[in-house]
Amino acid sequence: MRMIYVIIGIVFVAVLLIACAFIPAMPADPGSAKVSNMLADKYGGLYIFNKKFYFEILEKEKQRKEYKKNTSTRRDEIGKLRRELYNHILSYDSYFWGGKEGYREERQKRFTDKEWLAWSKQRKKYLSAQIQTEESDLYYYPIINYIKEIGGLDAALKEMDVMLDGLRAQEETDFKFISLLYEKALFNYAKDEIKRRYPDYKEVDEAIPQTLSNGCRYYINKGFVFEKKPEYAYYENKFREYLGAENYDNILKPFLQIDVYYECNGKKIPLAFLMSLQYIMVKYGLFGDEGRGFSIKQEYFVSAGTSRYKTRFFLIDDKFVKFHEINGEYIESKEPENDK
Repeated sequence: MRMIYVIIGIVFVAVLLIACAFIPAMPADPGSAKVSNMLADKYGGLYIFNKKFYFEILEKEKQRKEYKKNTSTRRDEIGKLRRELYNHILSYDSYFWGGKEGYREERQKRFTDKEWLAWSKQRKKYLSAQIQTEESDLYYYPIINYIKEIGGLDAALKEMDVMLDGLRAQEETDFKFISLLYEKALFNYAKDEIKRRYPDYKEVDEAIPQTLSNGCRYYINKGFVFEKKPEYAYYENKFREYLGAENYDNILKPFLQIDVYYECNGKKIPLAFLMSLQYIMVKYGLFGDEGRGFSIKQEYFVSAGTSRYKTRFFLIDDKFVKFHEINGEYIESKEPENDK
């Protein structure tokens, strides 16, 4: 009898799972999803506070994209060279061997003492430069202080080479400082070596820097949450005026983030804000694994609205004006302004 109940239970679960597979995904709260879609279609998009700078960025990013396309072959060559430089160093630098026995013998099979001496000088040069760069950083201070205590970089590297030759591998943790500085130093070495071999080549950031006409560096797709700070009061007031205080304060503010900004004298100045609403969807089926456990329900976020990535709100004469992007052109919206 017990076996019959077990079979019935298995059949029931199987039927339930099959039935779940045919249930379409749906909003967890249909009413809230409907409101989110309505608000997203009306207010979702990019809010641009400086039209001139925004179009400067569009043009510059277009140039950068074209430059990358035209230099793709050379970039592939340089990428291959960079990997070769990294692998070359990884093959005979003691730091990367992590105390494995036979390191010295293996190194001597691959490289002459002259080659090893040449890299020893290079790594000292680039590590020294990196230490000077990071010396005032509190994060790196204990590491740099340790180097001074042991007698300087020469002593630290000499001790590291002996230790990682398998003699005192248990003390490897004493040399964690290298791992924090080494990658940056190695990157700078590879960059200089590439510059030496390809003197006429420029990376896109050097050829077409992300700089505005005012000389300030701009940043795109680096979204960070819009925080309530005194310096952002002007922007908040503009959103309240356009979105309505109740909509902004009670519904929309959490979905707003700074998407484009520029930096002058260490100060971040917002240029464009992205308004992208979300709501929760529910899907039924069999989800999970043995570690996390199984569930017949899965919840996930989806973006609300249909045209949020094609809508722009330009601040013109101190008021937001809604535009739709159509075939690369920005056409002013003729939608009536509803009550907020």
